[in-house]
Amino acid sequence: MRLVIVGGLGAALGSSLLTWYGLSFWSQKTLRQYLEWRGYQVVSPSDKSTWKAIKEEHSSLIYELFSGDNIEDQIRDWCASHLEKSSYLSHIGTASKICVNNLKTIKGKIVQRGTDLKSLLNRTDDYKVAYVFRKNTLDFLKLIGYSPKPMENLEEAVQAYRSWCENSLNAPFEELLLANVESLCKPKGFSTIKEFIHNSGKQMITEGDDADSKLEARLKLLKDLPSFKKDVGDSVDKEKLKGWCNTSASKGFFEGSQVLEDDYPKVKSRCIKDEKVIDS
Repeated sequence: MRLVIVGGLGAALGSSLLTWYGLSFWSQKTLRQYLEWRGYQVVSPSDKSTWKAIKEEHSSLIYELFSGDNIEDQIRDWCASHLEKSSYLSHIGTASKICVNNLKTIKGKIVQRGTDLKSLLNRTDDYKVAYVFRKNTLDFLKLIGYSPKPMENLEEAVQAYRSWCENSLNAPFEELLLANVESLCKPKGFSTIKEFIHNSGKQMITEGDDADSKLEARLKLLKDLPSFKKDVGDSVDKEKLKGWCNTSASKGFFEGSQVLEDDYPKVKSRCIKDEKVIDS
């Protein structure tokens, strides 16, 4: 008898909840009210970064609905024209994706925070530079799922690196993953040794109005070093040093790890202003 009462109570409670839900649903007069009742935050017309993020996260749907220029404005205008509709059942699915702040992917979140996807790694050479500077970091290698070979294969490394960045953009949002993508999937901002020097706020001795005096001073420190003689020669004047510095500094890190590990230390010692001279 007691079980029957409990069952009856449960059925009555369930029926009451369904009745409440139904009444609550039908009390939402407009699409906006319905979305807010469901707990969604309707995007402000002025929130440009979120409209852009919605375009990126729901690109397949967006390009079914809109075409031409100013897609983000078209999304915003569609929402503005539909949110106050009282006959909205057929629009709930679309509006719950493109009119509300409910971004769920790394791509959506990163765009919403103001990062242009075009500013992320894309060119193969940029991937190579970024990889060369990180290849000795075990956590990075583990993250992209790559183990360096005894004989360097940059193409293979870049393939793993690119796959990780691209797959991560479409992954569900996690704060740690977002931080890693923002840190690891952007270009370093330089490609060559010379660009790296300038990016570090330093200057080569071949630059500036006092280049001649800097070259002469550095040559005095270098001319008797065995490693310098081996690379540049015995009879070296400031013009030959200048030529060696400029040629060496034009090398790109995308050429391979040897540029960072072998060439850059020599350029640093021989060609960068105020750097300590060593026999390298």
